[in-house]
This record gives sequence, C-alpha cells and structure tokens, in this order.
Amino acid sequence: MPTARREVEVEAGATSVIAPPGGFSRDDLAEETVTVIGPGSRKPDSLLLGRELYKQDGTYYPLNIGSRSTRDFGDAVAASSLEGTWFLRSYR
Repeated sequence: MPTARREVEVEAGATSVIAPPGGFSRDDLAEETVTVIGPGSRKPDSLLLGRELYKQDGTYYPLNIGSRSTRDFGDAVAASSLEGTWFLRSYR
C-alpha cells in the first residue's frame, strides 16, 4: 500500500540532541523527500513531533533524546557482572 505524501511541520528536540555528530541543517534537507517517524499530535494534519528522520538514501537522523543512537558499537560485549570498585557521589 503506498504511503500518503504530505507536508507537515516537524518539531525536533533540543539542538544538543540533533547537532552532534550527525547533525544537519535545513539546507541539508532542501528539495529532499524524507520520512519522519514520531507520535501523533493534536493537529495531525499539520504538526508532528519527530523522533526519527530518514532520507531516501537511508541516511538516519535522530530528532529526539529518545531516538536510537547514530553510533556503531560494532562487536561490543555486554558486561557479565557489576563486580568492581564503586564510588558514592554526592550531588549536594
């Protein structure tokens, strides 16, 4: 089933979330057709809270602190325990 195309305003998260390291500007998306994924809004025909943005070439941009990471962790291995030396920090 083809996806409907429409023009909506997309609200993104804080600049600190979308700027490093794979950030983009409005100019980077000029004349691009993109897919934005996110929860609906109270104005679904004109506004969307963006979580993830994909360009047609598959490039991924996070738009929200809750988005998946752009980092490649390769063959990272999960810790087998929490054994070690721990330090208590006070934030007063």
